[in-house]
Amino acid sequence: MISLSSYVLVNYINVDAFIARENMKIYYQTGTVDVAYLSEMSYDTTSCLKELSKSSNVLLSTAAQKAITSRKEVLAGEEKWQSFNLSKYRANDLLNN
Repeated sequence: MISLSSYVLVNYINVDAFIARENMKIYYQTGTVDVAYLSEMSYDTTSCLKELSKSSNVLLSTAAQKAITSRKEVLAGEEKWQSFNLSKYRANDLLNN
């Protein structure tokens, strides 16, 4: 029962999105963030990458834009319904609007 509760909790809180939001809080405080780390995480971090792509810091903006371009290419290649994933769907919607 405890393991089932833990599993549901971890999936409910969306760990990658939580970590990305905490990294963004640190970014706003310090001005530094590891874009490569965020880009290696799930598609739930796409909103943070999109936000970083608008940064006045050219290095951060460029790195975030590269990660976004990479994600767009991967998402464009997945058209089968069997590969449907809510996280990917949300990311695709965010990137195309």
